[in-house]
Amino acid sequence: MKESYKTKQREEILAFFRQHPGQHLTAGQLCAALDGVSKATVYRLLDRLVQEGALRRYTLRGGQAACYQYSGGHSHCQEHYHIKCTQCGRLFHVQSPAMNRVAGELKEQQGFTLDSSMTVLYGICRECAEKGDTTTKSDG
Repeated sequence: MKESYKTKQREEILAFFRQHPGQHLTAGQLCAALDGVSKATVYRLLDRLVQEGALRRYTLRGGQAACYQYSGGHSHCQEHYHIKCTQCGRLFHVQSPAMNRVAGELKEQQGFTLDSSMTVLYGICRECAEKGDTTTKSDG
């Protein structure tokens, strides 16, 4: 896809994501972090950057805000699953041969292809469990 114009706001958003590699950020978090960039501009540019392949969009359950991660156009970022801690809210990448086997079995036995960008497993992360925070928050 053709790259859009390189506006100051676009470059500011990309720079912010590059400074936070591996983090999954919502549009709201980005708006709060960037002074002088309107909410409408942030949403419009996030959509464009996803279309261009610079960012990856992850959709979470139940109407929660989508989150974005810098991919820099690297397709490998789309080839893994995610786990989300329902206590602290962190989202983690999962590169697991077991998950790949499950996806392969679903494809082979059911003809069903998992979409890794939509696949998020929910639970309690190690850090929260070690702190004794094992109750699940209802807002996920």
